[in-house]
Amino acid sequence: MWDSRAMWAKFVDAVGRHFRFLETEFGFVQASTKRPFVMYESDKLQVEVFYDVLPGNRHELDLDIRRLDDDPRRTRSVGIGTLMLLADQRPLEGYMLAFPSTPDELEAEVQRLAELVETYGTSILSGDERDFERVDKLRREREREWGTKPESGVPEGPQEP
Repeated sequence: MWDSRAMWAKFVDAVGRHFRFLETEFGFVQASTKRPFVMYESDKLQVEVFYDVLPGNRHELDLDIRRLDDDPRRTRSVGIGTLMLLADQRPLEGYMLAFPSTPDELEAEVQRLAELVETYGTSILSGDERDFERVDKLRREREREWGTKPESGVPEGPQEP
């Protein structure tokens, strides 16, 4: 088993290198690095790259994008799966969350996640509000398709988008 401090340091280093395009191409700045998040912000958006150890020693890597003006308690963020769905308008064949538990796996998965964001997130990272409108429309369609839980308003079915 790897030391969690060493894995966190590896994560922060890998995110800094692989997500540098957020700073150089889209004007984001690294706003904070506080376990379990490395957060980037632009004038309109926040990107959270997440890495944590879950019960059962599962290591989870994920990413969320949200507008800075959105209330996180009321508005769900946009994940990589939603970005891929918006770009391709088809089911997410082959996409799975990453659970890297070694330094080499972590490096490879952070790089893969950055490449997916760079490939599928260009429009939303540029601040195109139409992407958020498309996400809202897609979520409404999914809620109608799957139904909602009355007590929570959360769709019953896959949670992404």
